[in-house]
Amino acid sequence: MPLLENDVIFAFLNDYDPNRTVSEEVFRKMQSGELTVELSSVSLVEMGLIYRGEGFEDELLEDLAAIAILPNVEYVALKPDVAVASYI
Repeated sequence: MPLLENDVIFAFLNDYDPNRTVSEEVFRKMQSGELTVELSSVSLVEMGLIYRGEGFEDELLEDLAAIAILPNVEYVALKPDVAVASYI
């Protein structure tokens, strides 16, 4: 099962990201049930740190709420095997 990385999430949230089209396809497949992904719990913490660093705290809760209702996402704790999978 593929690991959903934050760069895909950020591309989906940013209308001007050059990878937005690709990220839209990933999210479309998740929505339709064609694709199930894993999302590391660390990714959610990373999002918070990035948003805070960029001054986007107001948007963080809204975006985390949107992620929380995504279909076909399995949340996983960061364990060594998940960390290794994220580098492959």
